[in-house]
Amino acid sequence: MTYTPSIGDLLVRPKAFGIVKHFGVLVAHNTVLQNTPEKGEHLTTMAEFAADSPVTVLPTGAHPSHVMARARQILARAKAYNPLARNCEHTATEAVRGVAKSPQLLFFAAFAVIIALLVIFWPRR
Repeated sequence: MTYTPSIGDLLVRPKAFGIVKHFGVLVAHNTVLQNTPEKGEHLTTMAEFAADSPVTVLPTGAHPSHVMARARQILARAKAYNPLARNCEHTATEAVRGVAKSPQLLFFAAFAVIIALLVIFWPRR
C-alpha cells in the first residue's frame, strides 16, 4: 500500500552526500514550501524539491488549514536562508508546528562541541 502525501507532511531528501537532509512541507497538491540558499523561503513543485533524489514523506498529523495559514504567514514575511538562524528545517517546522526548530542543526552543533572538547582535553604523551 502506498501512502499519499497530505498537506502538512514533512518532506525530506538527502543533501551534501547524504550527511545533511533538506526539509520542506507539503502545502497543497504538488506544492512544497521550502527554504534554499538560492531563493530563501518560497513555494516549489515536488519535482523541483526532489532534485532527482528520493523523497521521504513524514506524516505529521498537523491540521491542513493551520499549516496553510502558517505557510501564508511565512511567505508574507519570507526570510533569506541562513544555515544557523533560518534553514530549511526551521521553515518546515514553523509551518507544521508553529515553532521554528532545527533538530538536525542541534545535533551537528552538539557533535562539534564534543569533538572540540575531545581535542582540547585528550591526554597528550
